[in-house]
Amino acid sequence: MKLEISEKATHDFKRLKKFISIKNPDAANRMALKLAKGIRALLKYPEIGKQVEIATHPEITRDLYLLDYQVRYTYNDNTLLVLRIWHQKEDR
Repeated sequence: MKLEISEKATHDFKRLKKFISIKNPDAANRMALKLAKGIRALLKYPEIGKQVEIATHPEITRDLYLLDYQVRYTYNDNTLLVLRIWHQKEDR
């Protein structure tokens, strides 16, 4: 399975890391590594996330919760696409 990351998810990741690194660069790096590891695990087990019932295609749109972060993704047999990454306390 191939991993793709949307432009919005890339922006989310950079924004979150920058926010954390202002006060604690080491914590920002730890967060980045843990998110990357969790996202890579989805390539082997894409069904582990919780279905997003309000999505257009809830059977393939899921949320994975890692630490205090929510990773929204969709997948098929060939590709896993990370759509967004949020801190759970963010206003969306």
